[in-house]
Amino acid sequence: MKLKTLQSATDENLLKFAEFFAGIGLVRKGLERAGWQCVLANDNDQVKGEIYSKNFGNDHLLIDNIANLYASNVPDVSLVTASFPCQDLSLAGNRQGLAGNRSGTFFEFMRILKELATNKRLPPVVLIENVPGLLTSSKGQDIRNILVSLNQLSYSCDVLVVDAVHFLPQSRPRVFIIGMNLGKVGNLTEVTKENSRAFQHPCRPMSVQKVFFSNPDISWGFLNLSPLPAIRESIIGDLVDTRNHQEWFRETQLLRELSYIRCNSKKRLETARQVARSSGQTVYLSAYRRMRKGLVCLETRDDGIAGCLRTGSGGSSRQILIVVLPDQVKMRYMTAREYGRLQGVEDSFWIPESQSVGRYAFGDAVAVPVITWIGKEIKRYLVVNSQRPIFLNEITEVAVVNV
Repeated sequence: MKLKTLQSATDENLLKFAEFFAGIGLVRKGLERAGWQCVLANDNDQVKGEIYSKNFGNDHLLIDNIANLYASNVPDVSLVTASFPCQDLSLAGNRQGLAGNRSGTFFEFMRILKELATNKRLPPVVLIENVPGLLTSSKGQDIRNILVSLNQLSYSCDVLVVDAVHFLPQSRPRVFIIGMNLGKVGNLTEVTKENSRAFQHPCRPMSVQKVFFSNPDISWGFLNLSPLPAIRESIIGDLVDTRNHQEWFRETQLLRELSYIRCNSKKRLETARQVARSSGQTVYLSAYRRMRKGLVCLETRDDGIAGCLRTGSGGSSRQILIVVLPDQVKMRYMTAREYGRLQGVEDSFWIPESQSVGRYAFGDAVAVPVITWIGKEIKRYLVVNSQRPIFLNEITEVAVVNV
């Protein structure tokens, strides 16, 4: 496969990107921290668009259906990103996959890339983000369709699963597909039993390896990734909003929620109470309501990590903060500001007064430091020629490494 030659490392275009399905701009924030410059942002959600414009301005923002955009709307860039809707791919959705009306908007994004290819303006790199369900939806056909679509535009592909927990106290695994249409030097490097380092990185777990083995005809190109951070700098207690006038559950609601705590979740709460009494310190737990065997359960975490933030408006979709004091237990829903902190944004980031709108906006967003890490990896590869990916155009027998 003939691949596009790299632009000069001194070309300022290497630092420019366009983002589709931009949401409230957390992909932008993450890439800006990695030294990228946004020249186009598009989303179809007016509420998210207001949050985006309040934080980044309107200069490069287009609030419109992606179906109404064309290659002519996209400036020359080195990177385009797409965090297309996940509802049809999520386990919480109806799993229609890319055939669904919402997740199917991915094909409008591909239409724009094809138009850029016709105009000989394809960017060197494409970054696609979505939920882990993308790896298995439609029995693996959806991820294959994406990979094939990128290959048809001469992009070789890398697939990563990166969990925000490496950077923030939130468990939030997300799939990132990186398409690289780049020149290469010398022969291709194959991954064999003697050289399986690509699968030794924790961002290519077994779920990614299964996609690899199921699609041997795909043109693969694995980046030489840096290690993930060794130590996460914060726990959930560090991000708690301690301002006055929080909406704590009243006694009847508190007693109801306590009655939902069962089995191991109940043991975790009792342990937290013992720790709080013996140490005199406040202990923080996070919790979500779930249905288990026909019963409402409030499942707790005591590892200093929040569960994956969600967007739903129902009470079961709102994450609960449990504050265990030496002499009492308090509960409330996490605030929109806490959601923002769990996604890695500073408190100066503007959010609306409505808690439900703020939680919805952040629950549908990406973790900023994850995007920064990936953005640095892409930038490093583009700028530093020695950081070549491992290309896998010819698949031989590969040793699977469990990570």
